[in-house]
Amino acid sequence: MNAKYEVFKERLVNANARQLKDLINQIEFLRQNGEISESERDNLKDIANRNLEAKGENAFGRLDE
Repeated sequence: MNAKYEVFKERLVNANARQLKDLINQIEFLRQNGEISESERDNLKDIANRNLEAKGENAFGRLDE
């Protein structure tokens, strides 16, 4: 895993719902630019979705839909 993955992983763990959605957009941008792999992107999205569900903030739906 690269450094950007680790940075975003840490940010996702500590983010609220609004921040999570912004981070996912940033992660998609990194993926489009080839800065993270597809599997890293998918792992980060899973972390974000678990975080939303744990906080009971899943009324927005899953971020990968």
